[in-house]
This record gives sequence, C-alpha cells and structure tokens, in this order.
Amino acid sequence: MRRPKGSTLSLTKAELLTAVGQTKGRHYVAGPRFPQNVLATAQGRHTIVDPYAA
Repeated sequence: MRRPKGSTLSLTKAELLTAVGQTKGRHYVAGPRFPQNVLATAQGRHTIVDPYAA
C-alpha cells in the first residue's frame, strides 16, 4: 500500500490537504484548514504575460 511521504504527509496531518481515493488512484484536494484566500486566488482567472514580447 502506498502512503504519503515527506511534505505530503505533513500537509495531510496539518489538514491542509485531504486524500481522496486509495493507492494508485489517490489524489489530494484542499483540506478543511486550507487558507480560503489561497483557494480564491488559485481558482481565479489569471493573465499570462510574455516577458519576451517586444
């Protein structure tokens, strides 16, 4: 059975991430203690600007 390691384990224990699924199908979503302002920023639309445009 595969288990989270390192930073993923730390974030899961801190309830910043929540594991969904088991073994190979497992993925992580925002947990109950994930900062709402970060979620709002991540879900918003962003304009990507080409830094090399003339």
